[in-house]
Amino acid sequence: FLEACDKYGKALTGGVPLTLIAKISQPISQRLRLKTGKVRREQLAERPGNVLVALLCSMAQNGQQLLDIKQLANGCTLQATIPSDIWAMKGDLLLTVLAEDSLTVVEASTTIHGQVYDWGKSNRLLDRLFAELAQFSKAA
Repeated sequence: FLEACDKYGKALTGGVPLTLIAKISQPISQRLRLKTGKVRREQLAERPGNVLVALLCSMAQNGQQLLDIKQLANGCTLQATIPSDIWAMKGDLLLTVLAEDSLTVVEASTTIHGQVYDWGKSNRLLDRLFAELAQFSKAA
């Protein structure tokens, strides 16, 4: 997106490419520990294995690359990337799936380093994720 803006925005930046500005400013913002993100937790009436499959399908459909999986005593955590877009730079998605009695608890958190605002990206991502999980529960 920034490359496309460089063609038309040179007058606004004095000829300095926006891609260069982003490459310099984001690491500085990260070192200053600037970040944004959201957390959401919901309970589903599905087995944890089914929820994990639905999460993996949702992540693949939305371009979120799986980085790590860790086993817990009663569930697991999945760590994935959030691709950059017009609203925010690349971020992290942490999903925790826990079996509690006859329910499965899913906690999802987003973190976008180097930005103070993500312009609603985290909320939209979490809305879509939990909507897809609810849709999976209805289909099953």
